[in-house]
Amino acid sequence: MAFDGIVTRTICKDLQNIIGYKIDKIYEPDKNTIILGLYKKTSNLNFLACISANNYRLHLTQHIYKNPNIAPNFCMLLRKHIIGYKIKDIYCKGLERVVFIELENIDNPDKPIVKKLIIELMGKHSNIILTDFNEIIIDSIRHTSTFDNSLRDIYPTSKYVFPKSNKINFLELTDASEFFNKIEELLTDEIASKINNENTDSAIENSSFFELRLSDFNIGKIISETFNGFSNSFINGLLLNMENTDLSQNSFFKLYDKILCIINSDISNLQFETILKDNIKKDYYLIDSCNQVFENNSLCYYLDDFYYFKEKNETF
Repeated sequence: MAFDGIVTRTICKDLQNIIGYKIDKIYEPDKNTIILGLYKKTSNLNFLACISANNYRLHLTQHIYKNPNIAPNFCMLLRKHIIGYKIKDIYCKGLERVVFIELENIDNPDKPIVKKLIIELMGKHSNIILTDFNEIIIDSIRHTSTFDNSLRDIYPTSKYVFPKSNKINFLELTDASEFFNKIEELLTDEIASKINNENTDSAIENSSFFELRLSDFNIGKIISETFNGFSNSFINGLLLNMENTDLSQNSFFKLYDKILCIINSDISNLQFETILKDNIKKDYYLIDSCNQVFENNSLCYYLDDFYYFKEKNETF
């Protein structure tokens, strides 16, 4: 799916409007989903976090989910610890799919109590973790341990450790030349592999073979495997909306500028474009909407509908 670091960063921008809301309800409709009921004066919202391996995401929701008659243990723990807490901040680090929600209880203004709800959106390794201000884990929806060959300890009383990544942080690049240099080796291998798999004699006779374009290669895979935060569909979506994508260094410079533009764009200038496969909405990617404001000025509700009907179809 395309809930990559770009989408995570954008959603965090969109969710800035829930800062200041208080948590008054908590539900756990299934083993992968937590819903927080939020209120502020006369406004009520529902925030959903899902850690399903195939449908992991977070957003506001307007749909109704059926809750079990007896609340699960993690739901009860959250009710005990954060009911009445106010959302102080919501943010992510770089383009990683890890979201931090800082919660504050100001019943005693002199000694406010701060806790963190950490939502990790990493496929089958996704998790929802509650910590204190020092990031000592109070509990999590899933427990892991290094004794069980896990990369980190995620269980009560252990110290929260941010997940490591072997990929390059795109935000640390200085310019387009560095961006190109990081993927040049993989790109060269891809080109060589494609040429070796072609019938060279017929290719030479056909001069169009030498008019190579980025779309002739799996550029999305190359970039997503090199840098954190990018899905294959996001890069391919950008290439579809770019002109003159010949296989040249200049085209990669344009792609770099396009990515940087989307990262730095105002939320109102971004929207999702859905990829249609077999007439079913199966994937999406983020694009610059050229100053066209999204219909309800909230990308959250696009995701809300997309995943609600996707899960409904999967269940059916």
